[in-house]
Order: sequence, then structure tokens, then C-alpha cells
Amino acid sequence: MPAASSPKSPKILKCALRIIVLASIGWCIGFDIHRVFVLKKPDRLAHPYALWDGWITQSAAPGRGLFLKFDHFSAGGAGYAQNIYYRAVYVLYPRPLLVTGPATKIGDGNDLLKHNEYPNDQWLLKQGVDSVMTIQMDPKRNLPVVAGVRWLGD
Repeated sequence: MPAASSPKSPKILKCALRIIVLASIGWCIGFDIHRVFVLKKPDRLAHPYALWDGWITQSAAPGRGLFLKFDHFSAGGAGYAQNIYYRAVYVLYPRPLLVTGPATKIGDGNDLLKHNEYPNDQWLLKQGVDSVMTIQMDPKRNLPVVAGVRWLGD
């Protein structure tokens, strides 16, 4: 014979469901407040990337590639160099982005800074690269800045 249900069971179930719904709404609101005010708005987080994307795009001729020259970077700046390099690869694809000669393999930012020399202007032009963007570390802010762009053949 089935056990008889208590007359309080439906009331307890309704109360539990209300608590669960209110808690889930509270969690959603809390996560949104955390995302907007603590983590900052997503466009504020992406702002530095948008700046670098614009500078990289403006430094390369349409349909042509770019060489990145990193000057006055200490070993502590390898992460910055690596991030800028990967952003430039993404922004310029399928155009070439070079940071060293053809025989050198780059695995990370330290390799990039260690071997960041280009063979010569003629070689770069043959590779489809028309400009060299020089990036330096600003000692006051300890951030990378664009020091200049040199167009090859000028």
C-alpha cells in the first residue's frame, strides 16, 4: 500500500521552488554587477587591443606586410612583445608579419627579443613587407609605445 503524502508536502515544495527561483535570479544579478563594475565593461578591457590593432593596420600598406622591431625591451618586456606580435599576426593575416630572418624560429617573447633583427630592406621587400614598425618600452609608464614607422624604399 502506498504511503500517504503529508498535507504539508505541496506547501514545502512550493516554498523550496520559490527559494530556488529567487536565488537563481539573485545569482544572475550578482554576476552581472560583478562583470560590469568589478571586471569592468568588456570594451574597456579590449581597449588596449583595439589601439594596437589600429596602429598595426595603419603601419602596413594595403595588401603588404610589416616588420616589427622591438627596441630597448628588457627581459621583463617579453610578454608585451609576444602579445603585440600575436595581435599583429591576427590583424594582418594573410599578409606577412616578420620579426626576424628566415632561419630563426620564434617560440615565445624571449626568443622574439633575442633574435629581433631583419636581414635587409631588399629581403623584406621580396617577402612582401613595405614597412618597419619600431616599438619601444616607455620607461616612465613601463608600457610599450610605437616609436615610429619607416617605409621601405623611401
